[in-house]
Amino acid sequence: MVIYFNMNKKIIRTIAYILLSAVMLAGLAGCATWDNFYNTFINTNTEEKPVIKIAVFEPLSGKDAKAAAEEVAGIELAHEKFGSVLDMDVELVYVDTKSDIEEAKLAAQQRAESDVSMVLGSYGNTITIAAGDIFKEAKLPAIAITCSNPLITLTNPYYARVCHLDTDEAEAAAAFTFNWLKPENVVALSLKNSEYSQAFAETYSKKYKELSGADTVMISFDPGITDYAALFEGIAITGQETIYLPVDVETARIL
Repeated sequence: MVIYFNMNKKIIRTIAYILLSAVMLAGLAGCATWDNFYNTFINTNTEEKPVIKIAVFEPLSGKDAKAAAEEVAGIELAHEKFGSVLDMDVELVYVDTKSDIEEAKLAAQQRAESDVSMVLGSYGNTITIAAGDIFKEAKLPAIAITCSNPLITLTNPYYARVCHLDTDEAEAAAAFTFNWLKPENVVALSLKNSEYSQAFAETYSKKYKELSGADTVMISFDPGITDYAALFEGIAITGQETIYLPVDVETARIL
C-alpha cells in the first residue's frame, strides 16, 4: 500500500503538471484570441494617427521678430487648445522668414515642396504678398492672420485672411469723422512712397465724400523731413478743421 500510494502521488503530480500546463496554454491562447477580437471588431484604429503638418511662416528673427511674437503666441495657443482635428494630430512646422523678402521667398518655396498641408502667416503685408505667388503656384492653402492689405487675398484664391482690410479701417475712420466730429472739411495726410499710407488716405477720402458730399484735401509729405512747420502752414492755408493721419505710430507721435 505504501509503495502504491507513492506511485499514485507521482502520477497525480504528473497529471496536475500536465493539466496546469494545458490551462496556461489555453489562457495564453485565450488572451491572444481576445486581443485579435478586440483589435478587429472593437479597436479598429490600431495604427498611429495621421499627422497634419501646418507651417508657422513667421519672422522668428530680424526686425519684425518682436512684433510677430504675439502672432506666433496666438498660433501656439490655438494649437494647445486644439491639437487634433478629425482624429488627426496637428504638428506645427516653424519657418523663419528672417524679416526679409528674399529669405521669405526661399522659405516659402521650401515649404511648398515639403509635406505641409497649409501655412499660417506671415506677419507683415509685404512679406506675405511676396510669398503668396509661390503658395498660389503650389496650390498650398494659407491664412494671413493679422495682414490687412487687400492684395493678399484679392490676387490669390489660396490665401484667406482673419483680420479686416485696410479699406475697412479707412472707411470706419471716415464714418467716425462724419458722424461724431462733423467737420466742414478734412485734410488727409499720407507718406510719400508708402502704398499703405496712401491707400488709407484715398479710401478715407472716397468714403468721406460719399457720406458728406465734400472733397477731402490730400497732402503727401516726405517721411524723412525733420521740420514740419511748412507742412502745417500748408494745412492751415487750406482752412481744414480735421486731419486724418494714416501713418506709423512714431510719425504720428512726432506730428
